[in-house]
Amino acid sequence: MADPKVLSLFNEFNKKYFWGKLDKVKVTWSPRMTLCAGKTAYKVRGRSFSSCTIRLSQPLLTQRPHSDTVNTLLHEMIHAYLHVTQGLNYRDSHGPEFRKHMKRINILHGSKITIYHNFHREVNKFRIHVYRCDGPCVSRRPFYGVLRRAIERPPGPTDRWWQRHAKECGGTFHKIEVVLAAEMKLHLQYCIDSDDEDDESFDDRNNKVSEGRDFEDKPRPGIVSCPSCMERVREEQIQEHLDQCLTFLAEEF
Repeated sequence: MADPKVLSLFNEFNKKYFWGKLDKVKVTWSPRMTLCAGKTAYKVRGRSFSSCTIRLSQPLLTQRPHSDTVNTLLHEMIHAYLHVTQGLNYRDSHGPEFRKHMKRINILHGSKITIYHNFHREVNKFRIHVYRCDGPCVSRRPFYGVLRRAIERPPGPTDRWWQRHAKECGGTFHKIEVVLAAEMKLHLQYCIDSDDEDDESFDDRNNKVSEGRDFEDKPRPGIVSCPSCMERVREEQIQEHLDQCLTFLAEEF
């Protein structure tokens, strides 16, 4: 449960900026969420939403200035508002509607709501379990065979990318000693707001791009493949695409 100060902010913002539409939305602190500052989860019953919950990262936000909690809360409240008012038609995540409300509230409140947070130092602090593959992917960008996790869970078949890794690399992941892990140059390009809040997506495709299940012979600069649906996406758009791609997985929360 969120503390009274956050609930007070939520109620104030709901009245000021969201016309009281979020009365049934819940706000909670998440002690486990260490990859993203906030997340809006919802459940679907039939063709309509049955519940909507905003979760704020207690580990990340308690290390940051209060303004970051405000900006994160407002960010997630925009998502919640669009979920509540547009229903299942809301699939554009950080599209024009989101940006319209973000700009409106930033002007009215003087806040600095952004699309993605940049709490990379805080995020990496919790990724203390490091695994390295002994296969060919150790020489492939962007992760070079290294996977960092906030929980001690070796990579395996439950990871969405596991079958692809087994087919294209076939290597085995080994846990790295903490001292060695600290000395390694770990390559992390994106903080993905995924349905696995304690995991970091891993891709060992050597920057290859795909259309459906077929790979092109040569990689195209600036194009990457979504690790969830394999669609080709511009590198600068991958975070927004992933947010859209994984939106409906949130109903499992």
